[in-house]
Amino acid sequence: MAINVGLIPCLSNLLGHFKKTVRKETCWVLSNITAGTPEQLQLCIDHGIIDKLVEILQHDDLTIKSEAVWALSNCTASATPEQFNILVMKGMIKALGHILTTNDVRNLAVALEGLENTLTCGEKNFVNQDGENHFAIVLEQEGVLDHLEQL
Repeated sequence: MAINVGLIPCLSNLLGHFKKTVRKETCWVLSNITAGTPEQLQLCIDHGIIDKLVEILQHDDLTIKSEAVWALSNCTASATPEQFNILVMKGMIKALGHILTTNDVRNLAVALEGLENTLTCGEKNFVNQDGENHFAIVLEQEGVLDHLEQL
């Protein structure tokens, strides 16, 4: 019901709030929404939330990243192949890969799950004429493979 009355645009605005606690709690709310239906995820895509989560994972405070990684990784639970492609184009692989440079085991596990789901989707739906997983190519181009090897 909250989504139907316009919650998503409000949450999008709150991701840019100057208070860390507001951004953190907003990411927590979004982690529940992005774990929902493909329609809910599409609203997050349409309202720029994915772009903001990618930005947070690359540049914000670690406490906020700890919630944002859940929100972004949860997208991979119910995304359609088309949505996966959009998520990858928006920088999700690089953002989740950035988390692999941290020492927080919980965040690492969440990021790895999101990357695994993405690569699995790529293997099923985005293989080029040479038989290569397009998402795996992006993962390597973004330096995430290096982070995985370091782990």
